[in-house]
Amino acid sequence: MYVPETDDLRLRVLRYKHDHPLLGHFGQNHTLELIRHEYTWPGIRTYVKDYVKSCTACARAKTPCHRPYGMLKQLPVPDRPWNSISMDFIEQLPSSSGFTAILVVIDRLSKQAIFIPTHDTITSTTSYRSRRRTRVRDHRDPQLKVRPTSTSMPTPLPS
Repeated sequence: MYVPETDDLRLRVLRYKHDHPLLGHFGQNHTLELIRHEYTWPGIRTYVKDYVKSCTACARAKTPCHRPYGMLKQLPVPDRPWNSISMDFIEQLPSSSGFTAILVVIDRLSKQAIFIPTHDTITSTTSYRSRRRTRVRDHRDPQLKVRPTSTSMPTPLPS
């Protein structure tokens, strides 16, 4: 039987076949098979796939199929200010005085932050020079530099 796309009929069929207490919460293939026995409509496979993926009951009941996550290693507590810094970029900003990004340098002990205007196309060398030109130059070179793991800079920062 063809199910038209009116009055959420397709959604009601899918809920009946997937969420029913006696039939309920099978995977994509089994739900698709149950529906195809009696109903059809264009794009039925993607409709069922999207619905089953968004089903919260299925997500809660599904067991993880990956190895357990490892233990996190805590960073050492810095012994003096500006001995350990954290750096990150705020990118794709509207242009202001020719700058389109901000390099954020944070002291991990005092939480003092320095915001350095820069460009989206910055390299590690340019980042180092920008840091040296600003207030970071007033402090010693840090022992530890922490950056997020998903960074756009291809090379590590020079010391």
